[in-house]
Amino acid sequence: MLVKYGFSITGRSHNGKGSGCQDFHAVKSLADGRIVAAVADGVGSAANSGDGARLAVETLMSYVEDNLLPESGNEAIEKLLRNAFEKVLGTIEQEAQRTGETLESYDTTLSAVIYDTSGIIYAHSGDGAVIVLTNDGRYVSITSPQKGEDGFSVIPLRFGINTWETGSFEGSPAAVMLMTDGVLEGMCNYLLREGAESLVYVPLAAFFADPVGFRTEETAASSVELIGDLLTCEEPDSDAFYDRLSEIYKEHLGSGEKDVVDQLRKNGFAPAFIRRINDDRTLVGIINTSSAPADREPSYYAEPDWKALRESWDRKAYPALFSNISNAVTEEPELKEKAGKSLPKCGDRKKHRSSQFESAGHEHNRISGQ
Repeated sequence: MLVKYGFSITGRSHNGKGSGCQDFHAVKSLADGRIVAAVADGVGSAANSGDGARLAVETLMSYVEDNLLPESGNEAIEKLLRNAFEKVLGTIEQEAQRTGETLESYDTTLSAVIYDTSGIIYAHSGDGAVIVLTNDGRYVSITSPQKGEDGFSVIPLRFGINTWETGSFEGSPAAVMLMTDGVLEGMCNYLLREGAESLVYVPLAAFFADPVGFRTEETAASSVELIGDLLTCEEPDSDAFYDRLSEIYKEHLGSGEKDVVDQLRKNGFAPAFIRRINDDRTLVGIINTSSAPADREPSYYAEPDWKALRESWDRKAYPALFSNISNAVTEEPELKEKAGKSLPKCGDRKKHRSSQFESAGHEHNRISGQ
């Protein structure tokens, strides 16, 4: 069974400004059984970026559905996606001309995949990500965030074909996730680049994409509902998160699951990583529930050594001052909340999110965001 879901949630910074969600997503099964998915993030400083993100996703989905041939191989599909990106950019240019607005005012990112059980073909522009769960049980980002020379500004779709990234990932991936930078910030904390066993925070990734959590219609529906709560609520149900993670980890760790999950539950970092996101939050998941990724060592699923990672980062960031700040090194990453209007309580979550969930080809719900 293939399960697919998608959420776009208005971030607290946009709630505070009343600007609405500037992210957009879509995920759809095609007639030949392949799945196409796309996510886009309108650049916050651009006045019409929300429209740019919507046009990007809608145009790409339509182009792929109209032009993808059942017999197309990887090379042809890569070319198709490049052509789709060019079509997207042309459509946005036409919209800018029609409205009299500048092309820059529609700036957006765009990431897209065409998935079947044998592999993924992808195209990518901007600072989102495509992350896969491999057959050997690893979570791997197959794209790179595209930033300007300052390390902060994003390189948008408008910069053209020489900046776009396309490629393929073969080997029957068990799952694929597409996300905009808001979710990526929580999924791939910067400290993990300092030598962690995984560059992806595995407890979050497993909750979002491990096939164990989606094996039946009932568990898939429950998992997607919990994912929606985690992405939407100001105070998500942490116990529900770790209870579900415990069920997933039991299959990989056996009796060793309890010690790992107890420590994760005590720290509570996974819900905190998502809660602190100020930006819009978009996540699309495609999970092959028939797959059985290999089990990794317990350390892969466990809490990283945040103290050591933080110390490594501090030494590089403040080499001249490190001796003065070493006593301030903590055992966890920075979890300070960012300013902005609060997200809704769980009871109000459906008013603030756009979501999709399908399993076995049947759509279970679709909720229109404000």
